[in-house]
Amino acid sequence: MKLKMIKSFLDNFKCVHLFIEHFKNIHNFYIQDKLLDTAVITEETDLERLREMLVKYNSEKEAVSFVTEFQPMGILYVVITEFKNETLPVPSNLLDIVEYTLPKIGRNRIMALTEEAEYAYDYMEIEPKSTQHYVQYLEFLDSVTARVDEMDNELEYCKDLYDLIEEYQIAVSPDDTNAYFMFGDKLTSLHNLVDKLQAERYKIVEKFNDQISKDISALIEEVAGIRDEALQSWLVDAETNPELAQTTLAQLFDQLVECQ
Repeated sequence: MKLKMIKSFLDNFKCVHLFIEHFKNIHNFYIQDKLLDTAVITEETDLERLREMLVKYNSEKEAVSFVTEFQPMGILYVVITEFKNETLPVPSNLLDIVEYTLPKIGRNRIMALTEEAEYAYDYMEIEPKSTQHYVQYLEFLDSVTARVDEMDNELEYCKDLYDLIEEYQIAVSPDDTNAYFMFGDKLTSLHNLVDKLQAERYKIVEKFNDQISKDISALIEEVAGIRDEALQSWLVDAETNPELAQTTLAQLFDQLVECQ
């Protein structure tokens, strides 16, 4: 009878040991998750890596949630509530960080793209008034022409990001959602303006050339005025104050230098 009881105890403890073995996987990811630097999540921008994190932490959270807290085993009654309470918050916390990071990436990307698109649109809406402005305007138009294609790619990235957010039913503020859809409209407007200006580039260049001609005419007129002042007879008159003549000529020379 005594041997039978001992054998029964041993069998029950073997069952408990086998039962505990089922939690080895949970123990392993619990240790890994506890040691994880959360910057690995918050600084990640690759969507495939972020998707892998969502799959991983959702799976881990589910694995712990499905653990039965109370398990009778013959003469033994296993209670693992404390184990579950200790392990569940770890993958849950990491999942929360991923779900916070994804909308943040979208918000920051869309905000930066919107500001860039609005600045570019407003800048190109203003017609240049000076030769220097025309040079800057044409250079800016060329840079924006290349940039809008890059912005298309960045919008595609944001689309994939928000699709991922929707797939995993992650909360996003209405303001962020509206900003995302509004940026699409802003980028379309920018595309249309760039296409229009590039089609009318020859007109801009013609106005640029006209402005250069005006600047040259104004420069010639200004130089002629300086020459006339420099040839005034009083500057070489013997009775003229030498210091006054030198000061005047120096001022005229400075004006001439500014014309270069």
